[in-house]
Amino acid sequence: MKDSEKTKEQLINKLFDLRKEITELEDIKTSQKQTEKKLAKSEELYRLIAESTSDVITLQDFNLKATFTYVSPSIKNVAGYESEELLGKSPFDFIHPDDRKKLFSLLKKYMNAKVKKLLTGKESTITERIEYRFKDKERNWRDFQSTGDIVGNKLLFITRDITESKKSEEIIKKSEKKYRTLFEDMPGVYYRADRKGNVIMVNPPGVKLLGYNSPKEIIGKNHAKDFYYFPEDRKSLLEELKKRKGSVKDHEVTLKKRDGTPVIVSTSSHYYYDKEGNIAGVESIFLDITERKQNEKLQEVLYNISKAANSPISLGQLYKTIHQELGNIMDTTNFFIALTDYQKDEVYFPYFVDEKDEDFPIINFSETNSLTIYVIKTDQPLLADYKKLKKMVAQRELNIVGTITDKSIWLGVPLKVEDRVIGAMAVQSYTDSKLYSKKDIKVMEFVSNQVATAIERKRMEEELKRLAHYDTLTGAYNRGYGLELLQRQLKLSKRDKSPLLLAYSDLDNLKDINDEFGHKEGDSVMVQVAKLFKSILREVDIITRMGGDEFLVIFLDSTLKEIPIIRERLSKELTRLNQISKKPYKIELSTGFSNYDPANPQSMDELTRIADKNMYKEKKRKNKGR
Repeated sequence: MKDSEKTKEQLINKLFDLRKEITELEDIKTSQKQTEKKLAKSEELYRLIAESTSDVITLQDFNLKATFTYVSPSIKNVAGYESEELLGKSPFDFIHPDDRKKLFSLLKKYMNAKVKKLLTGKESTITERIEYRFKDKERNWRDFQSTGDIVGNKLLFITRDITESKKSEEIIKKSEKKYRTLFEDMPGVYYRADRKGNVIMVNPPGVKLLGYNSPKEIIGKNHAKDFYYFPEDRKSLLEELKKRKGSVKDHEVTLKKRDGTPVIVSTSSHYYYDKEGNIAGVESIFLDITERKQNEKLQEVLYNISKAANSPISLGQLYKTIHQELGNIMDTTNFFIALTDYQKDEVYFPYFVDEKDEDFPIINFSETNSLTIYVIKTDQPLLADYKKLKKMVAQRELNIVGTITDKSIWLGVPLKVEDRVIGAMAVQSYTDSKLYSKKDIKVMEFVSNQVATAIERKRMEEELKRLAHYDTLTGAYNRGYGLELLQRQLKLSKRDKSPLLLAYSDLDNLKDINDEFGHKEGDSVMVQVAKLFKSILREVDIITRMGGDEFLVIFLDSTLKEIPIIRERLSKELTRLNQISKKPYKIELSTGFSNYDPANPQSMDELTRIADKNMYKEKKRKNKGR
């Protein structure tokens, strides 16, 4: 190829290359313009977003001190500032001093990211969310939540005002705390059970009431099976719920504590429902009313004892009533009442019921130191199990009278009327050393005051009755009451058509005994004669001192045929009495009889007159013999 042709081809190739380069440059220019348009559009979109959003968008430089370089207009609505008011200022000037350390942590991460980029050339992401208090233009602290990240050489924050949500959150927290406190500290027991009766929720008072350590020990247990003392109580409650359309108030049931002891509660219960409106189970609030019920029962016991004391029953019947009533509030399987007779220096037991000991003999007050006398002397209650009893015996504080076992427990309290101890009341067990507690001491003490008052009142009544009805010297009925009883018996004999026998007796030599040995000796003879009559009488027969040395004896359902038998027994007892007494005189009686015949009835005056007349006939016959 010629050189000219070669040069022309080179020029064409070079031109072709230049055109190609020009085309590429034109393409690059076009692409750049498109990019610039897209960037402009993106920047416009970003600006619109930044200016339209309710969140606050800020950019911050961080050299020696962080400063705002951009603040979105929404800051006006959030904190009251114009955007320009914050530009060039440090965010630390507006953040609460106590919250600045939260921003320090973010800035520290920012600095670490910058160093890493400088060393490695790699960008780092440090997106982090923080909450802090920001001072608004009115100088009020508002709660802000910001999400921060690195954008080029700046920190970008998107911030939201959460003041109202924080207030709501605080209200919710307080409500939750209040509810939790109410749930945990409410005086009653709250529980919730499912349809099968399984406990799914219980508060701490419920745990304590039932004797457990934590809710976990209760949750999952079956309410009816594990916590009702009487299973039928659960059935009764469910029936009431159904009857009263799912809500019951003040329904009393007895629950079972962990140790098996009962606790009486008042429950207000209602159904709770699932999302579909079906009954999901029962929730209840219990109030422990055991003490209240015990107090009510205690008041009832005291009332019944007082009522019995004011009724016409005998002292013996009162003791039985006391035993029965006390048995309504505690175990009285073994129970006794002891009374003191300070004049005789004795303690006796007018009433006792015991599984082991069949007899409670009279004991000497000053020489014996039994459990009963210990309580009377110290004027203090005593609760003692076997261990304590043995210790007291070893320390010579008391002597054991009666039976004890290694499982014994004894509880006694003094019976006092004002400041005077009249005796003691006690219960005991031979088989359960934990049957009684300090609480039972209080119950016994409380009841003992009423018991002592009741016993003393009844004793005084019986003493007044004795004075009104009995002869104070001999213990026989006095004339007035004896004749009243005779009149009653005559009416009964007339109605029942039963016979009656009267014996009128007189001491033959009482005047001589009084003159020679003194009236005191004569009184002693009268007492011995009254005892003699009582020894030959049946329980239904009646002896009356008519006055002086005269006695009237009424033999019920007896006829004149019994007279020889009565005379023989009377003579025999007189002979025995005179032999035993070994006195320088003999006690002798003159006795006359009369009888009531339903077929030929006579008046009381006529019958006593006949018996008296026959007695004087016998006395004259004896005098003629002498």
